Amino acid sequence: MDDCKKGWSNGECCCNCKNHLEDFYHCTSSPKPTDYDEDNHRCVCSEHKGWICYINTQDGARASSGWGEHGYCEFYIKKEN
Repeated sequence: MDDCKKGWSNGECCCNCKNHLEDFYHCTSSPKPTDYDEDNHRCVCSEHKGWICYINTQDGARASSGWGEHGYCEFYIKKEN
């Protein structure tokens, strides 16, 4: 994976970190409540919701939602190609 051209000067950005995962809507929810049709529950499990930082610690795994695509990554581990 290429170093991020939008992120930090050393290339260690959320977008190329192994701990940075894409978050999707659950299949029974709707990304936009106004678009939800109760008679035709459309599956939204393939629609992008945001980003998660997922790390394993000595105390167990932790996930934090609401991350951006690019930014400083405190728990940086380079993502493999």
